[in-house]
Amino acid sequence: MPEEVKKNAAEQAAQAQKQPVPMPTTYEALRHDLIASGRAYDFDMIDRAYQLASAAHATQFRRSGEPYICHPISVAQLLVELGMDSESVAAALMHDVAEDTPVTIDEIRQKFGSEVALLVDGVTKLTQIKFSNVEDRKAENLRKMLLAMSQDVRVMIIKLCDRLHNMRTGDAWPEQKRRDKALETMEVYAPIAHRLGISNIKEELEDRSLQYLDPVGYNMIRSLLNKHGDDFLNDICATIQEHLEQNGIHGATIRHRVKSIYGIYRKMYMQNKDKKYIKKFMILLFWLGVWQITAVCVDNFLLVVTPLQALRAIIVLAGQVEFWRSALGSLWRIAAGFLLGAVLGLLLAAVSYRYRLAEEILRPFMVFCKAVPVAVFAVLLLIWWGASPLAVAVCFLVVFPNIYLNTLEGLKSADAELIEMAEVFRLPFATRFFYIYRPALKPFLLSAFQLSLGMSWKSGVAAEVIGTPLHSIGGALYLAKIYLDTADLFAWTAVIIVLSVLFEKIVFGCVEYFFRWEPACKRPAMPQKNVSRERRTLCVADFGKCYHDRWIFRHVEQEFHGGEPYFLDTPSGSGKTTFFRCLCGLERPEEGEVSGIDAFSVQFQEDRLCEEYSAVKNLEMVMGDAKEARKALTWLLPEEALGQPCHELSGGMKRRVSLVRAMEAGAQCVLLDEPFTGLDEENREKAYEYIRTHANGRIIMIATHIRPWENMPEDVQKGEGLWKRIRETQE
Repeated sequence: MPEEVKKNAAEQAAQAQKQPVPMPTTYEALRHDLIASGRAYDFDMIDRAYQLASAAHATQFRRSGEPYICHPISVAQLLVELGMDSESVAAALMHDVAEDTPVTIDEIRQKFGSEVALLVDGVTKLTQIKFSNVEDRKAENLRKMLLAMSQDVRVMIIKLCDRLHNMRTGDAWPEQKRRDKALETMEVYAPIAHRLGISNIKEELEDRSLQYLDPVGYNMIRSLLNKHGDDFLNDICATIQEHLEQNGIHGATIRHRVKSIYGIYRKMYMQNKDKKYIKKFMILLFWLGVWQITAVCVDNFLLVVTPLQALRAIIVLAGQVEFWRSALGSLWRIAAGFLLGAVLGLLLAAVSYRYRLAEEILRPFMVFCKAVPVAVFAVLLLIWWGASPLAVAVCFLVVFPNIYLNTLEGLKSADAELIEMAEVFRLPFATRFFYIYRPALKPFLLSAFQLSLGMSWKSGVAAEVIGTPLHSIGGALYLAKIYLDTADLFAWTAVIIVLSVLFEKIVFGCVEYFFRWEPACKRPAMPQKNVSRERRTLCVADFGKCYHDRWIFRHVEQEFHGGEPYFLDTPSGSGKTTFFRCLCGLERPEEGEVSGIDAFSVQFQEDRLCEEYSAVKNLEMVMGDAKEARKALTWLLPEEALGQPCHELSGGMKRRVSLVRAMEAGAQCVLLDEPFTGLDEENREKAYEYIRTHANGRIIMIATHIRPWENMPEDVQKGEGLWKRIRETQE
């Protein structure tokens, strides 16, 4: 049995002992249901299955505090309601023993035969196999169930009853786990129940899932049904019955049913969705009506044409080869100018961020581009280069300063604390860019692209009207003006709008994908902790740091050796954090030097996590392996918290993530600044035990004013009071 299973069982048992909960159902109730069904069940096999399951789950309890055996009994009762056979009921009673207890599938096969063993194995999750992420594990579980279902459909029916009872009792789950299970049930299990024709299970699975995914909508619909559902339908049936009697139809039977809560919810959603499209269509009709009324009032086709006349002009133009050549010609010019301006703006902004001199050199050009009207650029470029590249150049000059300035501001807004963290952990450039700078750039770039896309089409078409190059929309607009062909003018305007919207959607689709993409992280260039078991010594010689002529510490002489952690346990404000920053190179000391260690990892006083990304991704940044990161985090975090964005985690969970990151980075010396802040006593003990067991002979320094536990054993007090003694020596 896996260690985590034993651990969970022990925790559940401890919880149940504190809060005993009576059994909601018993095996006697199951036997009563079996007898009442009137079917010929093999009671001997079912009794033996219950005895095995009861013994195997004897020390296990559910999160609610109920004895665990209640769950398989309830699943078996659901199967009896569906009219399933003895093998299915026996398999339901034992469906969790192979997963959560030492009992194996081979033992079940020996005692109950291959048929029951196949059913149990098909339902059992693959807990013995470690997957890199939750999605892989879910996919493999589903694949196994579908494969088993191809051999025996009873596997899926047992699993559906198992999931139904879990959803009925899901209130004991943590919030995130409830939502994850509900979403999985809605997307996987409810459709399978529908395909198998088990409508009552399908509807209840959907309703239970909705209760966790949208509790407000669920409770609203449920309360309305409780108030008006049956009475409303009974009144309608009575009215229909009365009309039938009046028309000579006697003895008719009228049946009705109340639609499921999720069915009502989904219908309301679809109606709202349809209303949204109808609303947009009505707005479009309104403006077309305004256009039509304006054309009728003006009554001059040379000034304003009707929408129908403009549509006819588009149809005529679309049948001409020149139309497509002009549309595509303008599209590539404007796209080329936009892409050239965007790429160059991004690159030069990065250079300016890195080198202040480059920013100062480019500043006058940016002021020039922003101040000079586009028409001036168009005329000058027309004189210098001619008409063909004019639209490309004008689009470039409009887009480039906008992208450059917004990108530079975004880079400057990057979190300075995260940048320090990246320097300490020696994160590769790609990791820094994607997970520190990219989130900071997002609002600036989205705004810049949105403005630039609109301006590029306006300025590009205007430049084409001035230069009138061959095969261009601007040239066609100019000819329409010359020949007073207002219908063509409106038609080409509509083409510009369509092309602009399509181009904007394509560009924004690519940009949004870029911001959603989470590439794998490479391992930082950090000396690995397991390369050598040789214990290193950190030598601090004549170390001193002062601020504003006030010495924080001075003449510090100390050697630190690998082994048990050192505690720097003086009150806040005594200089421990500054000492750590000087050790790892974030601040330069006024005097002295550090030798013997060339790599540090730090848990800062602030968590300094990339909040938009999960705990696993934050750890992957310093480990380079998502699978190993997940495995490391399970020491201190529950499974359901690993995939959540860090901004959704509690303060204590964030603190534990930052602790694991510092310990797993592979540095020769680990500096932990207030690692126990925000942790309760139980988690402080777990955190300290984790630190001790993962030290691997490295130097561990802990700056804290909170002890891991009150009565620390003597063998773990190495270094306690060290910082106080150092300060007393200086004085």
